Amino acid sequence: MQNASGALDGVHVSSLTEAGMKQLATASPEAHAAAIALYRHAIAMTFATGTAIVALALIVLLFLPELPLATDHGQEAQRQG
Repeated sequence: MQNASGALDGVHVSSLTEAGMKQLATASPEAHAAAIALYRHAIAMTFATGTAIVALALIVLLFLPELPLATDHGQEAQRQG
């Protein structure tokens, strides 16, 4: 688990990021291209999933029944009643 100082079970998260960037910089061009393709696919799938969820929510919203709002104000109803 990550704590407030940014450590992940004793390992600082920024050191993981730096190590990953160093490994990516020293990787072969094929591995670098594969890593970029993986990140591109992950980001595209995240946005596609979000778009699908929003579209589904919009469809559900269109079929919800419309409930009327109150037609009189509380003070006016007390004066009349």
